[in-house]
Amino acid sequence: MKILFHHRIASRDGQAVHLEELIDALRTLGHEVVLVGPAQFQESGFGGEIGFISTLKRLLPASVYELLEFAYNIPAMRRLDAAVRAHKPDVIYERYSLLMMAGIWVHRRRKIPLLLEVNGPLFEERMKNDGLALHGLGRWTQKVEWNGADYVLPVTEVLAGYVRRHGVPANRTAVIPNGINT
Repeated sequence: MKILFHHRIASRDGQAVHLEELIDALRTLGHEVVLVGPAQFQESGFGGEIGFISTLKRLLPASVYELLEFAYNIPAMRRLDAAVRAHKPDVIYERYSLLMMAGIWVHRRRKIPLLLEVNGPLFEERMKNDGLALHGLGRWTQKVEWNGADYVLPVTEVLAGYVRRHGVPANRTAVIPNGINT
């Protein structure tokens, strides 16, 4: 199976390790995996941040920064759509990121199945931990992303229950627990 693995990770951290190990596991199973995401991901060292993004987040009002996060969907959608045209995948596998609509939009446009990996309720986490200025936009994008994917793949049963309570039917959720590379 040919899989486009779409993400918005820009720095090398625990998310990156998870992404790379999952891709290695899929390839070991015989799947062809094409990674689609920010160019900075390939260029950054482990533990490093993207300086200009950190600076923008620190200097801009939260609502402006969040609008820029949402605007990032334009280049992300173009990049993902180009990858779909070039590689003709069987499925898009996307790592859920709040305010990231590119996968849903390309899925709808190109009629390619979308699997959405969910590692946490990011709207609620941002509200609690970082703050979220554009509550309505955050809540809306989480709802559209979770309910628009063909399958939602939460990493725990507790998270699966949470996803289901937010409108995703049980027959469109499957728990894919985090694993370990022994």
